[in-house]
Amino acid sequence: MMQQNPILMQWMQRLAPMDQLNLTPKNDTEIGYLQLVGLLIQQIEHYQKISSAPFLLAITGPIAVGKSYFTQKILSLLKLFFSDALSINTDGFIFPTEQLIQTDKLLLKGFPETYDLKAFETFLHQIKHGVTAHAPHYAVELYDRHPTQEDKIEPPLSLLILEGLNIFHSSKQPSLATYIDFIIYLDAAETNLFTWYQERRLNALAHYQSQPTALHLSPYWSQLSKLSKQEYLMDIKNTWLNVNLPNIDRHIAPYKKQAHVIVQKQINHRISDLNFIQQSSIFSENFAGNK
Repeated sequence: MMQQNPILMQWMQRLAPMDQLNLTPKNDTEIGYLQLVGLLIQQIEHYQKISSAPFLLAITGPIAVGKSYFTQKILSLLKLFFSDALSINTDGFIFPTEQLIQTDKLLLKGFPETYDLKAFETFLHQIKHGVTAHAPHYAVELYDRHPTQEDKIEPPLSLLILEGLNIFHSSKQPSLATYIDFIIYLDAAETNLFTWYQERRLNALAHYQSQPTALHLSPYWSQLSKLSKQEYLMDIKNTWLNVNLPNIDRHIAPYKKQAHVIVQKQINHRISDLNFIQQSSIFSENFAGNK
């Protein structure tokens, strides 16, 4: 059982007026969220004493590890203290599908070379310098960038969460890492990752098949819907083995030691441990002896 430490109780007391949100931790996962958020709040407040630039928090990890849900959970808690906090999915910086087809990189989608790292670096530079920034919006239903919609980030801004695959330490753009103030890496066993990926793919197809209009708007899902169930399951397995797993092994997992904290997840997405890798003085002092 993950223990509660004094710093967690401090932030619980600060959240007391928000008791209608039912934040009292009941299990390891809830304790893990609150403990991590409590420490992040202290880290951000310390950062704000020495810098007026927005604090950039990156949440990364393997495909299907649950980055989106984790990001929204962390964001909802942090917004109790930083009301202007925002999050953005970095998948929008993947080159458009048409361009990937033209450059014969569609099967590598999600690999570092399929990201517009120059545009992403420009975006981060603008955010850090208090300039209005625009990011391409990734439309999950299209499996592509939205052709017209963008995500607009305007100052003032205290905190921006960047959610996506590990594109922060590419050897081609080492300067990207210098913009990130804190990195959380979500980790899980490979068997769990594949199970979650398969569930996500099956649920997504069922969703689009139940909505013909949405299916018509997405050539990607329209094509997949024509497969038999056995063919679709084989496509899931092949994509995992030939695309996702190599991407994880080569371009994501090797960089987890560059994160500040690794969040270990078990089946049902339960948080079982918080492993601090790059310990700032604030984090190491408050977390020492709490494992």
